[in-house]
Amino acid sequence: QPDFAAAHYSLGLLLAEQPDRLVEAVDQMQKAAQLDPTQGRIQYNLGLAQQQLGRIDEAEKALRAACQVDPRMIDAWHALALLYAERGDWERAANCAVRLCQLAPLEPTYRELRSWIATQRSRPRAAGPAAP
Repeated sequence: QPDFAAAHYSLGLLLAEQPDRLVEAVDQMQKAAQLDPTQGRIQYNLGLAQQQLGRIDEAEKALRAACQVDPRMIDAWHALALLYAERGDWERAANCAVRLCQLAPLEPTYRELRSWIATQRSRPRAAGPAAP
């Protein structure tokens, strides 16, 4: 059944377990996401696979979609916070970390992440080259 999103998603997950088939995995998960855009878990795993391929903009798009579709999906908020932190986009990372702490206020890992991001965010940025 070519229009069965769950089949494409399952195949994508299986393919993602083999690093040399990650591109195929992304193709399958993209098909699943197109067929059923209401499943945040599909978008989340698509984002992770895109990130593994170094497709950071596409990963961000998928992870943001996962958070929109399922605003309570802790895994997606966590992945998005880490993606922004890796980029040095501390404001967006901080917003995601705050959301994580709202969703799981007793989870120390998310409080530590929020604190670490706040520290990074408050550091002065490196000055550019001196003007001649």
